[in-house]
Amino acid sequence: MPTIPVNTSTNDTVLVPAPQENQFIRVLGFDLVASGAVDISLKSGSTTIYGPTYAANAAGGGLVLNVDPNRDLDCAVGQPLKIGLSSPVFVGGSLTYVIKGA
Repeated sequence: MPTIPVNTSTNDTVLVPAPQENQFIRVLGFDLVASGAVDISLKSGSTTIYGPTYAANAAGGGLVLNVDPNRDLDCAVGQPLKIGLSSPVFVGGSLTYVIKGA
């Protein structure tokens, strides 16, 4: 289960490149903190799979998601995982994922 750093202020930044055609990305969890007010979403290519969720630079103002056995955050087969930001605000943290076969 790779864990990657998230450090961006750009909308539609690719966090995990598209896997092979017969594979998909499953997000297992993340811990994100914004330096200001911003709506954050995760995308499978151009399709939103999580959010948008509001985050702000305040005590406890980050977003945390751990594995939820009742909800998978899956990208479509062969699609990259991107982060969507409603404004150019710095977002940092980490994200854990796996590559699965279709």
